[in-house]
Amino acid sequence: MLPTDLTQNDIKQILSSYSVGTYNYHNPLYISPKRILYLIKTSSGKYVVKVFEKFELDHLLFTISVQKFVIKKNFPIPRIEHTKNGEPFSEFKGKGIIIQKFLAGRHPKRYSDRLIKNMASTFAKLNKTLMQYPLQDKYAWKTDYHFQPSNTNAAFGFNMKQEQEKLVCEMSKLTKSKLRRSIIHGDLSNENYLVHKQNITAIIDWEKCREDYIAYDIAVFLIGITGKLQNNVSLYLQEYEKYLQLNYEERKAIYYFMKIHMLVILNWLKKILKKQPDKEISINKKAQQIIQKYLALNKLTVEQFMNLP
Repeated sequence: MLPTDLTQNDIKQILSSYSVGTYNYHNPLYISPKRILYLIKTSSGKYVVKVFEKFELDHLLFTISVQKFVIKKNFPIPRIEHTKNGEPFSEFKGKGIIIQKFLAGRHPKRYSDRLIKNMASTFAKLNKTLMQYPLQDKYAWKTDYHFQPSNTNAAFGFNMKQEQEKLVCEMSKLTKSKLRRSIIHGDLSNENYLVHKQNITAIIDWEKCREDYIAYDIAVFLIGITGKLQNNVSLYLQEYEKYLQLNYEERKAIYYFMKIHMLVILNWLKKILKKQPDKEISINKKAQQIIQKYLALNKLTVEQFMNLP
C-alpha cells in the first residue's frame, strides 16, 4: 500500500494516537515515492502529517532532535506533535509518521532585497546555532564526497562529466581544513522554506539534515534565488556575515559548491526523466533553468566571485 492510498479512516486512526483534536478533513500537499505530506484540519487547528514509505528510524529521530533544538532557540520551525505516549514519532502499517503544526506561508517566486536580507540573517543565525549542536559521526556524510567525481555523463545537451572533472581539479586547491563542519539543514532550496510579507515564516523538510560543510548550506540556498546572480550573492553574503563571519576558503568553497550542487540537481533530473518520461517537458524546463544558472556563474572566475562587493 502506497502513501497515496491513505483513506479518511486511516488518517483518523493515525490521529487517534495524538492529542490534536478530532478530524475534519485532509488534503495531500506533496507526493513522492518515498513520502507524502497531508494537510490535516482538526478541531484544534491545522497540521501537516508526514508519511514515510521507507525510513531509517535512528536518522529520523536524529532529525527530530535537531529540529527540537532549534525550535527552543525560537526559529520558525513547525512544532513537532507528540503521541499520547510522549513519542515524537509513530508508525502506521509499517510507515513512519510525523505530525507537525501547520505554519502559513508560501514558497517564494520573487526575491526582493528585503527578503534576501531577512533570509541571510535568519540562515546565518541558524547556522551559528547549529554549530552548538553536538556532532554525531553516525550522521556525517562522507567527508570528501563533494570533492570526488561521480558517475555522470552528458544530459540535457550539457556535458556534466566534463564540467565535473574541471571542478574536482580546481577544488583540490581548497584548504579543506579551513572549511568548518557543523550540523546543517542540508537542503535549503526554495521549496523548503515559506515566506509571508518579505519574512521567513517556516523552515521545513529537515530529512537531509546532517553533519557537513557550512559553506555547502549557503551554496544550496544561493542556487535557488531568482534574479540577478551577482547582486543576490553580494547582498546575501554581506548580510549573512553580520551574524556569522566566513573565512577566505569558505567564500571560495561557496563558489565551487554552487556548481557542484547544480550538477547534482541535473543528475537527479536525469534519473527522474527515466522514471517519469511523461514529464519530459517540465523536467527539461527545470534542467535548462539550472544550466543557465550554471553558465551565468561560470562567467565569473573564482577571483571575481571573491571580489563581489
